[in-house]
Amino acid sequence: MRTGKSFIYVQGTGASSDLWSFHPDFLQVLADRGTEIIGTVPISIHNLAAWFYRQIEVASHKDAIADLVSEFQLNKYGLVGTIFDDTPDPILDGIPLDAHAMNGPQIFSLLQPPPSSTSVTAANVSQATHTSANPISEDEADSEFTWEVDAQDIQAALGELKGMEEAAFRAMSALQAGMHVIFTGPPGTGKTQLARRLCRATGIPVTMVAATDQWTTVDTIGGYFPSSASVGQLEFLPGFVVNAMSARRALIIDEINRADIDKAFGELFTLLSGNDVDLPYLVQHKDINGEMESRRIRLAAESAPDDPRVQMIRLPSWWRLIGSMNDADKASLKRLSYAFVRRFAFVPIEIPSLSIYNDLLDSGAGSGADGLSATRPDFLAALKNIFAEPSGLASIDMAMGYAIPEAIMRQARSEISLDPGRSTSSLLASTLDLYVAPQFQGRADKHESLLSLVSRYFSEAEQKTFASRLAVWTGFVE
Repeated sequence: MRTGKSFIYVQGTGASSDLWSFHPDFLQVLADRGTEIIGTVPISIHNLAAWFYRQIEVASHKDAIADLVSEFQLNKYGLVGTIFDDTPDPILDGIPLDAHAMNGPQIFSLLQPPPSSTSVTAANVSQATHTSANPISEDEADSEFTWEVDAQDIQAALGELKGMEEAAFRAMSALQAGMHVIFTGPPGTGKTQLARRLCRATGIPVTMVAATDQWTTVDTIGGYFPSSASVGQLEFLPGFVVNAMSARRALIIDEINRADIDKAFGELFTLLSGNDVDLPYLVQHKDINGEMESRRIRLAAESAPDDPRVQMIRLPSWWRLIGSMNDADKASLKRLSYAFVRRFAFVPIEIPSLSIYNDLLDSGAGSGADGLSATRPDFLAALKNIFAEPSGLASIDMAMGYAIPEAIMRQARSEISLDPGRSTSSLLASTLDLYVAPQFQGRADKHESLLSLVSRYFSEAEQKTFASRLAVWTGFVE
């Protein structure tokens, strides 16, 4: 799991190749990209301690938390309170740390979700929905979260993301107008990062998933699965879209058009256009007499009236779906149907202007004595020519955003730290192989154009090696 994460881990060489260490900049990387790299943060130390010390005698839950912080030196790295949370988990606190076995009722009571949970699972689909006699008014629905922020909030959320002001303004305007949004543009332009930051500007919680061509409505909406409580029985398990709705979290879908949209979204088309939709699934529900009855599941607007015949899963009025789409990868992407397209605002994110791109590269290279600007100015100049100049990747219609050369520069610094004598041509051959060649997957038509663009930076032997490795991605055959 450490491979491919050179911005976090550094692998030893030679006899020490099985030894790994943290990259010198890993704390800053975690601070900037913690949620993207790790997932939902902060991570509960209590939950980790319960697993790590499950076979070790520990005096108390509080001691277990302290032991894990000490053993893994989390305070030394300043990770407690940022990446990790040392607050005791009230669920785990209910488990006694003694040698006496717990009985069934004790265990099952601990497995129930806390009363404040709004997530939909196979076991609590009915509790996660509104069951009040009166529907929630539109004013009440809007009061929880809103996309109404001003220009200063948007600018503050952008932070170091340069050249994205227009895209952010358009996207936030569309979100405020009730539209869902899809960011389009070349790889590495910060589409997903911008989506996350706009949500952060509003304080709206968000869930992020990556699309695949295997998706069906079972993945997005849900379906029947074997019951965990009754052998031979089936129960409804919600998909990630319905789960995000019920958990009251906006949803970001990365590379959304990798999915077969019609197959994957199905009934959600109707819901996203503002209309209620009944799903072909039933859940068990206790009526007023305590008798079990089957109810059909209905996805409905938050202000829709209650219907005792169905089990409501309500869509908050502020809920939005935000997608990203890499428009440079059309060869392997699914076409979007008109029914899907008309429910979204498509916001293009362009490659930064030449001056902004060069400034980003200079900043990422570092200006100190150890920065690439000082140690490898020829390497930095080559990156500017390849990525920022109109005569570079843009000239072969394969422009790429700053995220890719940023990763290349981190990789280069790591390689130099391990081998200070590494040549500039070797650095370029290695980093372009790792980070650029994969972007040409299935693009045999671009194979020779890329070689022509970068071969002047390589020795003859390096040209042949790079061409061979590139062909693995492009599928090019002479």
